[in-house]
Amino acid sequence: MRVEFDHADVLKTRNGKSPSHLELQTAKGKWLAAEGEIKDGVLWVYAEKVAAPTAVRFAWGDTDEPYLVNGDGLPASTFLSPPLSIPLFNGEDLTGWAPVNCDPSTWTAKDGMIVCSGKPTGLLRTTRMYEKYIIIFFKLFIFNKIY
Repeated sequence: MRVEFDHADVLKTRNGKSPSHLELQTAKGKWLAAEGEIKDGVLWVYAEKVAAPTAVRFAWGDTDEPYLVNGDGLPASTFLSPPLSIPLFNGEDLTGWAPVNCDPSTWTAKDGMIVCSGKPTGLLRTTRMYEKYIIIFFKLFIFNKIY
């Protein structure tokens, strides 16, 4: 994940080592320790176990003493990025979803997908309202065909 600072033309660490005290958030909301690297004034944050991070935070622990500074030696402040995306489906169950005009058994979660039996017909909606969104559907299975 790329992190840029508005008021740091030069970015470095006081001890000359890689930036520390970084964490990335997984799609399921779990925070995992991450590594950082500074390249051309940009902080790159990565973690082998986080393929698609949704947010990054820095120096979030109560006792963290990070070494990230700007060119004048002023320390970077603790930060938490806004989420890059909000997962609507947790891949396990229908938490956050509600059936509309149908039996609750019409919609289920199976193999990381939301599945509709089609009997009886009905809709599924999120329990929260969203605005300014883009929804990406990766696969649509209808009658055992992929569309």
